[in-house]
Amino acid sequence: MSTLSRRLLGTLAAATLSAGAAVVYDSNGFESPTFSTGNLNGQDSWGVNYTSSAVQVQTAVVRSGSQAVEAQRTADNPSSCYVERGITATTGLVEVKASLRVDNTVNSAGYFDAFYVSKSDTNNDRETILYFWSNGNINVFDGGTERTVSTWTAGNWYDIDFVFDTTAQTFDLAINGSTVATDYAFLNASATSVNTLIFQEYGGQAGSKLYIDNVSVAVVPEPAALSLLLLGGWVLAHRRRS
Repeated sequence: MSTLSRRLLGTLAAATLSAGAAVVYDSNGFESPTFSTGNLNGQDSWGVNYTSSAVQVQTAVVRSGSQAVEAQRTADNPSSCYVERGITATTGLVEVKASLRVDNTVNSAGYFDAFYVSKSDTNNDRETILYFWSNGNINVFDGGTERTVSTWTAGNWYDIDFVFDTTAQTFDLAINGSTVATDYAFLNASATSVNTLIFQEYGGQAGSKLYIDNVSVAVVPEPAALSLLLLGGWVLAHRRRS
């Protein structure tokens, strides 16, 4: 059964499952009281690759709610900007979501913003990498091949929704609710669990910005478990009608 088929079954079960039962991590939109406006570094175990003011929880640009993260190139950040969080090692069917917006109005050719899903923070443990390239393409790795799956426009939000099958080492990807990749292969064979989420702003010039909101990781029910769950729901409903 393909990752997409399992994903559809998992979606079918969403109304039956309790919302919190499958959640591994939820940023809750970077909202208060877990997050306060200001430097993101150290809040709810999030880290950045430097401690300048360039990565902020702010209120001016959000996907939903009242707060989101802004990562930008500034004069005190001569290299790329990394935003990272480790999570509980998760296997099986793992759904990873994030809302991203790129405001690289001063971007230059060859630069990008990226979303890495990994077993660790090394270069050899990655399920895949999703790129917002300066040419307007959204690319993602299918095994060792980088494929264009969509396009982006500065100032627009994009809801990224991955479902990873860590056993088959394949994944599906939907952007703004439309499936753009099915059964793509993991980038690295050593990626056997989802442990680390990394976002990178590499816009090339000061003023380039990446906004991050609504980051979450959840376990999707396996088909066998889902069948039992749905059967149990049917039996319960039948008894109530009787």
